[in-house]
Amino acid sequence: MDHTLLLFDFSENHSLNIPRAIQSLHWSVKQALLLCCVIWRHAYGPVDGVQSTEENPIIIKDYIYLIGDDMPHSHRSIEHMRMLIVKDYFIKRGIPLPKFVHEWVDGSAVQNKCGTAFADVVESGRPMCAEWVRGLGITCQRNLFETAHARGEQDAMGVIVKHGASLAVMATPDKWYVGITCARHLWQFCVERLQDPI
Repeated sequence: MDHTLLLFDFSENHSLNIPRAIQSLHWSVKQALLLCCVIWRHAYGPVDGVQSTEENPIIIKDYIYLIGDDMPHSHRSIEHMRMLIVKDYFIKRGIPLPKFVHEWVDGSAVQNKCGTAFADVVESGRPMCAEWVRGLGITCQRNLFETAHARGEQDAMGVIVKHGASLAVMATPDKWYVGITCARHLWQFCVERLQDPI
């Protein structure tokens, strides 16, 4: 009951291309980072309108995107993502913190298999405070897929955003024609166009 699953991976950066731009812009394209997360948790009555129990487990699945201009594909971005999920997804929304998080991630050495990334996992059970920078107050287990073989929902999430944004910036009658030029614009596009189920 007190367990949560988190599946995440970086999508390839989205190139913020301007259609029909002069050729010199082709060589200096700004990009937006996409970190795609799928989270499974038990339903919590005051937030979800229904309560998950041992006898009647009700699982909630949510999709979380982190979009940024300058975050690298590294363990530091993942550490930041984990902290945001705890603070903004659970605490701000009034959802009780799980006691255990099962993470499923790509086996990338730079992102998930380096010493600092393992320290993030080991120390995640420590309390959240200035003394323990990596502390989340939640015990965690990280499960690694073989690198580049974890094709799943987290990859499809990135494709949906990048494909939708690419089509919008190329369609001349579209409000977003040549209008997604930074990570904030990409986020605004997602909130406007991709928030509702398809």
